[in-house]
Amino acid sequence: MKKDNKAKVLKHWARVLPWLPNWRRALQLHSDGKLSSMRTRLSQLRMFAKFFGYKETPAAFRLDNLDHLIFSICQKSLPYCCLTAYLHSRTLTVRFTTVKSSFAALAFFWRHLTDTTLWVAYPKLRTDIKALQRGFWQDAEGSIALDWDLILDLISFMNNFEGYKYVSGDTLCKGGLLAFWYLCRSGESRKMQFDHVVQFSEAGVRRQRITFVEPKTGTRRRPDQFVTLDAHSSPHVCPLHDLKF
Repeated sequence: MKKDNKAKVLKHWARVLPWLPNWRRALQLHSDGKLSSMRTRLSQLRMFAKFFGYKETPAAFRLDNLDHLIFSICQKSLPYCCLTAYLHSRTLTVRFTTVKSSFAALAFFWRHLTDTTLWVAYPKLRTDIKALQRGFWQDAEGSIALDWDLILDLISFMNNFEGYKYVSGDTLCKGGLLAFWYLCRSGESRKMQFDHVVQFSEAGVRRQRITFVEPKTGTRRRPDQFVTLDAHSSPHVCPLHDLKF
């Protein structure tokens, strides 16, 4: 729902909803960041709950599901040994950047579901994270650079791909060319629609612009982003060639 429409609907309940604590929490959670960020935080919280459901977890610390975890957060009843056990387990299985993201997500929900912060409730936790970071931090390797020959091999593979049962190889190739040239993330590729693509000519040069709706790098002031490409001289590698309006 757009911000203006949301305000029009909610103002009719302005004397009722503010008295409901669950409503206040839900509104703050919804307003504090984008929907994609909320999905990421929820996935991190599910991993946290899953860890305490393993059979290896001592029975005294076992959690049945995500609801049980959220209830424990609201009651501020999570033992500190559970947090440190999860910290050490994640450190041994994922990159430390992901470990920090896991606890950032937990801190986010802790802040909104209780009257304090995770770091105030467990002051030693930040020290433990920093101590492990010194031994397990890994610099990002980055993406593998492709030269032009490798790019042509990739496009040739997409052109010759037969596709799946419900999606033709030609359709996949066109979508792949757009995603490749515009450096789309998988979520941005899935949300791309026909009316997000505009072709035009400027100073005799044929161009194509794609609007990315609420991308990962969007901000509150600029929630949508635009990327413009010029036509390529080789039709079989040009993302404008097969999309004619």
